[in-house]
Amino acid sequence: MKKMIAALIASFTLAACELPPIPIPVEGETVVESNSLVVTLNALGFDQFTDFDLTSTSEFKNEVGSLSKVKAIYLDQFTLEAVSPADASIDFIHAGTFSFAADGEREQLVAEISSRPADGAKTLALRTYNETNLKNIIASEKFTLTSDLDVTSPDQDTTVNAKLVFMIHLN
Repeated sequence: MKKMIAALIASFTLAACELPPIPIPVEGETVVESNSLVVTLNALGFDQFTDFDLTSTSEFKNEVGSLSKVKAIYLDQFTLEAVSPADASIDFIHAGTFSFAADGEREQLVAEISSRPADGAKTLALRTYNETNLKNIIASEKFTLTSDLDVTSPDQDTTVNAKLVFMIHLN
């Protein structure tokens, strides 16, 4: 009976020692030009996401240290925000998807716009596919974030900030 209790305590202790995931935020910015001919944007132009190295962020270095310690990487949050001019809105984006891809890895759909933003909205929270493990893509030498969006032209050139939060699960 003592051995059984000791085994139960040991299993509860191991389960309790699992580290919580570590959030790593990443931001990028692009300007969407006003142009009445634009109907669909195939790439929103977040150049910061075409070759960034998640492992070089200070958060990753301080909290994780090495990719070898990582079991999985998931995209937890993805938000678009119209940041300038002051009266700009994000309502020119109607629908769409975002995907990550890397050489030798299958393209992974990571987020979608599940409902059109309200008129005048400044921010748009995307539905993320946070069950998709992105470790192999993020660990690649180079990966890309692509978008396939249905938009109308904004009334004015609009600076859009993208905020992504990755959750890092350790071994």
